[in-house]
Amino acid sequence: MQKDPVYCPICGDLTVQVVAELNRKWWNALLTAFGSSCLEVKTPEGGWLTFMKPSRGTSGLYCTKCGALTLAPSIGRHREQLGLDKN
Repeated sequence: MQKDPVYCPICGDLTVQVVAELNRKWWNALLTAFGSSCLEVKTPEGGWLTFMKPSRGTSGLYCTKCGALTLAPSIGRHREQLGLDKN
């Protein structure tokens, strides 16, 4: 069964399904003393949400026309932090 096409919210072109992950090469880990990075976004209220941690992938949609990347985080507390779900 084929899924319905998903269009980019920015330019309207078709997107392709991808997997996003924070990967590091062995030489990069050695040069940076094994430090790591997280992908975080700042909310309009000023708080930070961690979307991805090193070596943890997530599903995404990528627009090959404008480069927009939509990620589906694997961290369940985001909806609560944004006030969309209440305990």
